[in-house]
Amino acid sequence: MRNEGKYTASFDTLIEFVKTQKIPFIMKEGVLNDKQLEDGLNERKAMAIVNKARKTGNWAEAKAAGLENFKRDTMWVAIMDTIFPKGFDADSLRYVPFGNGAQFEMATKNSTTKSGAPIYLLEVKTPYDVYLNGLDQQEIANMKDLQIKLNKYPGLMVGSLETPNNNAGNWE
Repeated sequence: MRNEGKYTASFDTLIEFVKTQKIPFIMKEGVLNDKQLEDGLNERKAMAIVNKARKTGNWAEAKAAGLENFKRDTMWVAIMDTIFPKGFDADSLRYVPFGNGAQFEMATKNSTTKSGAPIYLLEVKTPYDVYLNGLDQQEIANMKDLQIKLNKYPGLMVGSLETPNNNAGNWE
C-alpha cells in the first residue's frame, strides 16, 4: 500500500530534523588506567567521585583515586555540522544518487507489540532499475529475477514496514 503523502511527509520530517536538530557529543578528558579499572572503577563511578568533589570542594577522594584531570562534559552539536560534510545539502537526502531526479520511497509506521510496547518502523527503498540505471541491463534483470524468486524486494531497501528488523537492509 503506497501513500505518496506519507513518503513526502517522512522525508520532510527527516530533512527538517537534519537541518535543525542537535545530538549529544561527550567531550572526554582523561582516561581510566588498567589499575583503576582492576580496582573496580568505571566511568560512572569516576564521574560520581569527581562530581562529589566539585560539589563539596573536597578533592581528597578524587586525588586518591587519580582523578584530578578526569572530566566529562556533554555538548549539544548541530547534526549538519557533525555527521555531514561541509556544504552538504540536506534537501538532497530524498534523491537517489545519479538517479536523474528519482526519489527514494520512504515510509514510517507506528505500531505496538502484543504486549503494548511501541514500535517505530521505517522503510526506505528504490528499485534496481533506478538505483543501477545505466549499468548492464542483463545483470540488473538477473538481480531482479533472483530477488523476486527469493520473495524479496527487487532493489535497494532499508528497514521494513511489516517486520521490526533494526532497519536491516537487503544488501547482505
